[in-house]
Amino acid sequence: RLSKGENKTPEFLRLHPQGKVPVLELPDKRPLIESSAQLLYLCRNFGGVGRFFPSDELDAARTLSYLFWHPELRTGCAGWFITNALAPNPPTP
Repeated sequence: RLSKGENKTPEFLRLHPQGKVPVLELPDKRPLIESSAQLLYLCRNFGGVGRFFPSDELDAARTLSYLFWHPELRTGCAGWFITNALAPNPPTP
């Protein structure tokens, strides 16, 4: 549980040294980080291509384009929120 700091335990930090989630532990015990990579791995290895992920190359490229863009959007929004909503307002002269 994140609320109990389980992502900061030595066991978890071996999977992801930054303690971030999600982490997907593969059958051979290797960790796979980043949700977009995990989604692609799961689709390609568990029958998702053509069902959950396009088999057409152009459609697949467009889907990947969105998967790669989405984290950037999240990061930008988080940065704006931290800068504009959480940071203290500087005093005015």
